[in-house]
Amino acid sequence: MLTEQEWRETRQDCLDCKEEMEVTVGSIVYTFDDYTITVENVPMKRCTSCGEEYIPGPVAEQVGDLVFGINEFLAQDRDRQEAQKSQADSISIHYRTRQPNTELAFA
Repeated sequence: MLTEQEWRETRQDCLDCKEEMEVTVGSIVYTFDDYTITVENVPMKRCTSCGEEYIPGPVAEQVGDLVFGINEFLAQDRDRQEAQKSQADSISIHYRTRQPNTELAFA
């Protein structure tokens, strides 16, 4: 298992074009029928040439669980969702790791 720091320091080449990827943060957008959920500040590696993005497994899993939970919550009560839809039809989330040296289940 790699710590977040080790993951950041490990060179990774793009699977598509074989160029080097750089560590950055970005946004992931999930679009559903009635709303959009944007998760911001997600740690990822992005290809310096073609722009392909790679999100480490544990981060992708955490983001997926978060979005799934929000989607389930909103789906439980369609009437409340419709009443609130006029107020806001998108949700933005700022992703933050738990600790600076969180271990990632990624090799």
